[in-house]
Amino acid sequence: NMIKKKILIGIAAYNEEKNIGHLLRSILSQKGDNFKIENIIVACDGCTDRTSIVAGKFQKNYPLIKVINDNRRKGKTSRLNEFYRMLKSDIFITLDADIILAHKYVVSEIVKAFDDKKIGLIGGQDIPFPQKTLVGKALSSYELYWATVIRNIRNGNNVHRHPGLISAGRSEFLKKVTIPPAIIAEDHFLYFKAIEQGYLFKSVEKATVFFKVPDNIGDFLKQSTRYHHSAQNVRDYFGKWTETHYAIPFSLKIRAYITTFMKRHIYLIFAILLQVIQRVWSFRSNINFNSRVWSTISSSK
Repeated sequence: NMIKKKILIGIAAYNEEKNIGHLLRSILSQKGDNFKIENIIVACDGCTDRTSIVAGKFQKNYPLIKVINDNRRKGKTSRLNEFYRMLKSDIFITLDADIILAHKYVVSEIVKAFDDKKIGLIGGQDIPFPQKTLVGKALSSYELYWATVIRNIRNGNNVHRHPGLISAGRSEFLKKVTIPPAIIAEDHFLYFKAIEQGYLFKSVEKATVFFKVPDNIGDFLKQSTRYHHSAQNVRDYFGKWTETHYAIPFSLKIRAYITTFMKRHIYLIFAILLQVIQRVWSFRSNINFNSRVWSTISSSK
């Protein structure tokens, strides 16, 4: 008889009334005989919309769902630290509130990967929803290009393949973790923390989620610029040794560009142009990236 791993799922949500129901349904429909979801905790991070009401309706029907609504805006890293303090399960999975699980065996695939005792942290695969706008299609094309690049670094098990929107860790590892308040890129922080603690990281190809890319230039600039700043912030925390983990051979980029161009042509060219604009804008803008609480990107909801 297979021993089922006990799972806690934590979701930090800020104004996700449109999607939180879809996400919870996709979690509740998960199948597999290697796990048991003990609790799904939705932490409403100072929501000003109906997120807590929608999640609350699920809580009434499913006792394993708990909604935290303390009317405080703390930011994702602070909520993650709260989840880590609660851990009694074997595995903790964190999901962003604006995604949905792509199929019924996502949790099962994550749990399977933890059979290897050396693995402390797992990342899933993020796939963009189909887009209607030119900017959305271009950014989806760039996501395809980027996924092709990073799939071939360190056998796919690298810092770039730990997207914060789906992450899982062993409780024995995460119980010892406190993400410092100054850290914004918690996905990169956890990756390096796992390595520092002697664990391996694994990217699980079949643990797929769907997410939305921004569909206009303003939202794209806000979102991507904060990512560039926050990665630097993690490097400063851990030191020089992290730099080799970020390195990407130029030949990989060229190869990925050619294969993606064959499929996406003009959209990829526009996407590269957007990346150039973003870098110029990033140098010239004086946005405060030290805040733990980000302004939200409405078009990616």
